[in-house]
Amino acid sequence: MAQNALAAEGETAVSRQTAWYVLGLLAALYAVSFLDRGIMALITQPVSRDLGLNDAEMGVVLGVGFAAMYALMGMPAAQFIDQRGRKTIIVIGVIVWSLGTIASAFAHDFATLTLCRATVASGEAVLTPAAISLIADLFPPNRRALPMSIYASMPSVMTGGTLLAGGAALHLATALADETGLAPWRGTLLLVGLPGLILITLFLLTVREPRRTGSAEAVAGQGASVRELVDHLRERWRFYVPFYLGASLLVMYAYAQSAWLPTLLVRAHGVSPENSAYLLALAMPLSLAGTFLYPMLARRFDRRGGGDGLVTAFMIAAILVTPLMILVPRAPSIVAVIAGTGLLLACLSTTSTLSPLAMQTFGPSRMRARLMALSLLCSSLLGFALGPTLVGYMSSRHPGDPNSIGDALSLLGVVLGPCAAVCFALCRPAARRFRMETGI
Repeated sequence: MAQNALAAEGETAVSRQTAWYVLGLLAALYAVSFLDRGIMALITQPVSRDLGLNDAEMGVVLGVGFAAMYALMGMPAAQFIDQRGRKTIIVIGVIVWSLGTIASAFAHDFATLTLCRATVASGEAVLTPAAISLIADLFPPNRRALPMSIYASMPSVMTGGTLLAGGAALHLATALADETGLAPWRGTLLLVGLPGLILITLFLLTVREPRRTGSAEAVAGQGASVRELVDHLRERWRFYVPFYLGASLLVMYAYAQSAWLPTLLVRAHGVSPENSAYLLALAMPLSLAGTFLYPMLARRFDRRGGGDGLVTAFMIAAILVTPLMILVPRAPSIVAVIAGTGLLLACLSTTSTLSPLAMQTFGPSRMRARLMALSLLCSSLLGFALGPTLVGYMSSRHPGDPNSIGDALSLLGVVLGPCAAVCFALCRPAARRFRMETGI
């Protein structure tokens, strides 16, 4: 009966080659989502100047204006993903966020820009929960780690990729400004909004929904009920609460830094917006190395027994990153800022790699998308919303001070790094008990 239901929905088994092709498209879409999400950090200075926005208002645009809608859409989308087709919602989401990015080019004040960024967030909120669910069905469990790591590496890749692609788009938009009559930042938003529409057309025409795997209910497309999800979270709260909180605190700093570091280089070091993109892109290799290093470290810890390798790797990253959070934003030279940023990002990359792997490891298949969406919800409310917004607010209290952004980022690091490390330390015993009870 389950197979008949799947056939009715157009779901199908896939070959190994097809699985890797779909993974490639999903990774490309994830990369584009980070470009559309992060492009505002490169054009903060001209946008705030042309629209008359102060740092606090730009902090809202970069932070809570995006995060509120991202958080609001995540769980309803995940409920749909766990119970129905993933392909349809991915197509809708990509179209929505791409059009939202393009519409941002025509914003004329704080309200319209915030609305456009909220539209981008509403589309992007559906991608990762759907992709995590799809990847789990495209690859067998014993071959899932590498595809998951590749997908999860995209934020680290796009830490530099956004800067390179965004800087190139800004250069092109600047060169075409006389012909188009558009300010360079407006032309940049138009350019970066197009790749998503191209990729999703290819996805729509060439990808079929894969057959679900796991329990009989999951195969039939019957996700766990809301009550079952709540009961699972209640039973395992000693794991989920500190894990979600610790990851969200690291995300808070990661997004505050990515949102404001280009502006820091412009104000404190006299770098142009385009060149700040290229300079920060030099930190990308270390960030990407961290994406693969920490999962390897987690597996090594697990082989020694205990079952808490993922959480231990997270805790080590939080400990190592704390002094970097404090010192890098106040580094006296551009070279020190770039080198320190690379080391910092290598630690913060754990948020994009270990969190999805933890949901794969600890989350039942029938509620996997919603557990991932809940992780993104927590990251949105604490990370996207508060990180950039707090830095903008603290910086706006010292107008004209070129070091105000660096001071705000350092102060944030004093609090967030140690608190995240404590959260993961509290999470370790619960992780060990969970693995012992389930035998996974």
